[in-house]
Amino acid sequence: MASSGVRRLITRIVSWNWINPRAPSQKPEPALAPAPSPAPAPAPAPAPAPAPTPTPEVATGEKAKPRNPSSRWKRKALRRVENDILSERYPDQLVSKFVAASTLSARFRDRHRLYETAVSRLAARGRQDAVEAIIEAQKPFLQVQKEEFAALLIRLYGRASMPSHAAATFRDLPPHHKSVTTFNALLAAYVDCGDFEALATAFQEIPASCPTVVPSLYSYNFLIDALCQKPDLSSALDVIPLMEKSGLSPDIISFNTLLNAFYNSVGPLDGAEIIWEMMRERNVEPDTNSYNAKLSGLVARWRIEDAAALIKLMEKDGPKPDTESYNVLIRGYRRKGMLDDAKKVYDNLVEKGGPKPDTKSYNELIQGYCEEGRLDDANKVYDDLVKNECVPNEGTFRTLVPHLVKVGELDRAVNCCHEIIRWECKVYVSLLQGVITALVDASRVEDATRIIKLGRKKNYYRKSLMMQHVGEKKNDVEAETDSKMSLTTSQRGRLRKSLCLRVAQI
Repeated sequence: MASSGVRRLITRIVSWNWINPRAPSQKPEPALAPAPSPAPAPAPAPAPAPAPTPTPEVATGEKAKPRNPSSRWKRKALRRVENDILSERYPDQLVSKFVAASTLSARFRDRHRLYETAVSRLAARGRQDAVEAIIEAQKPFLQVQKEEFAALLIRLYGRASMPSHAAATFRDLPPHHKSVTTFNALLAAYVDCGDFEALATAFQEIPASCPTVVPSLYSYNFLIDALCQKPDLSSALDVIPLMEKSGLSPDIISFNTLLNAFYNSVGPLDGAEIIWEMMRERNVEPDTNSYNAKLSGLVARWRIEDAAALIKLMEKDGPKPDTESYNVLIRGYRRKGMLDDAKKVYDNLVEKGGPKPDTKSYNELIQGYCEEGRLDDANKVYDDLVKNECVPNEGTFRTLVPHLVKVGELDRAVNCCHEIIRWECKVYVSLLQGVITALVDASRVEDATRIIKLGRKKNYYRKSLMMQHVGEKKNDVEAETDSKMSLTTSQRGRLRKSLCLRVAQI
């Protein structure tokens, strides 16, 4: 059950002039008492100039500002409810609060981003039953909500990897909601779940059985994407004439999807050349993504020189290469062991003032230097990454930290652990544990203790980060850390209770 404070707040939001906030008060305005002076009444004042005609947005007898004195309060109150739901750590209570709020408040149901956040959190915990409880509680409102709301519910099942529930939701929709919008939402849900066979089947059956569903260009692009997952790509190519038969022209997204599939497949590149010819016949101009697909295909086949020549052609004739174009070339040089050439590409990016290197650019160089044992160069690249305001990610630390520990550069390894925790990178706990173990072996217990405390504050499992081979000190550290963790938990509990009390007093 949702907390009584949250329910009371939602009820007040709904009941306080929710349907017609500008409705006049039912209490009649009291008449003014006559003036107590015995003097005769003064001559009547001249009639005032006629008031301007109110605009349609402003009702007669009402000031333009503020239109509704309670609207700001309602927004703040609704925001409090949202914050209370998002801060809820327990899935069952989150579901209870969410269902209560969405049941009582139509404005809450317009917060689609809140739906996506809640479902993503529950799906990440493997609570598909909780996801189903939230979405099924919304279905009674489908008759009065717009079709975008119906599409949202279908997509949410896709985000939670529940394709059969998404299909059942579409099947049970009211007739006026069975449109290309909800159909595309179902196709997108199948893509999110990776169920491409079901997508192809739905594309064949639903438009044939439901006359109100007419596939759009967006729908056909979903179909192309699904068919590109098969080993035989000829069926994906056949979608292009099928689109044109339906009166639709394929766009650059259609062709780029095909190009990526053919260049990433095993075998010769003859099929990709067919796609380039189809684009020329239909006057579809290739963009940078088109050439990036070709670059990836060349690098995957170890044709690094051809990839470098294609980059130069793009720089000269267009479309201009972007950061991803150069990243593909850097990756090719790195895989071939040509790190000096990869560094030249990176240096040109920095000096030319064109597309800036991103985290992926730095990660490629760091990985190459670490593989060759050039740790000083890897450290310099990492320093450049931080200096150029890029954010290191899980791939950065997964490559760099084990090599730092291996050569005994524990100071840098400790700094990397602090950065991991500060940026909340989703790394394996074993990465941090490896540094902790190395610190303990080097008798640097204080540094190891600090990493454990920081890691546990960022919700790493208590039993995953631990001291090893330190005897009594291990127990002292764990006792101290457990005390702080219990204090943090109690503080959070008091904060939640305080929030509910404040909400109840509004």
